[in-house]
Amino acid sequence: MKERRCYPGMNFLKVALEECTRTGDAKGAWLLWESMVGRIGFGPDTSMYNSMIALHCYVKETDVARRFLDEMVFHGAFPDTQTYNVYFQFLIKSKKVRDALVVFTEMTKNECIPSHANCSSAVKMFMDHGDAYMAIKVWKCMIESYHSDLDETGNLLVKGLRDTNRVPEAVKYAEDMIDRGIKLNSSTLSKLKQSLSKLGKGYVYDELLRKWKAR
Repeated sequence: MKERRCYPGMNFLKVALEECTRTGDAKGAWLLWESMVGRIGFGPDTSMYNSMIALHCYVKETDVARRFLDEMVFHGAFPDTQTYNVYFQFLIKSKKVRDALVVFTEMTKNECIPSHANCSSAVKMFMDHGDAYMAIKVWKCMIESYHSDLDETGNLLVKGLRDTNRVPEAVKYAEDMIDRGIKLNSSTLSKLKQSLSKLGKGYVYDELLRKWKAR
């Protein structure tokens, strides 16, 4: 077919890329892409880019995936929520904290919301790496976008803030969670009590406990 300059159409390319993604065949996908996009000049759409990004994340080639993400707009394709979430998920799994920060900022700026699972994982990752600012930023995005299954991540955030000596912020977000009906565990409250007692602010804990019991 190549010798006769007879190439299959876009539907074939799309299906073939999806199959390569399903089987983890990065080499085959790359050969198809180079032949039909690089040499012939086919204009891939967003779903095709999503396949290539997902595939290269799967085989742990996140830098290649990033190049596909960056070049999309030059072919008239624009990243959507799926594009960003696939890439963001693998950055979190790979503990690429700085890259994940950049992608989170970029995707939310483009009004693409991280999935519930990605938000939860990102809060944990940022807290584990001492970046409370980004953990809080992701948490704010999470509570604005989702209204259920927030208890586990909320408790993780409060405990993380407390454990990194950010007690006033831990109390602030604990109060906000209580107001929102997000359930704080007794173990989370116990940790806050210990810290507040050491600071001579037992009265702050008493008020927090009063609100908790009233919910």
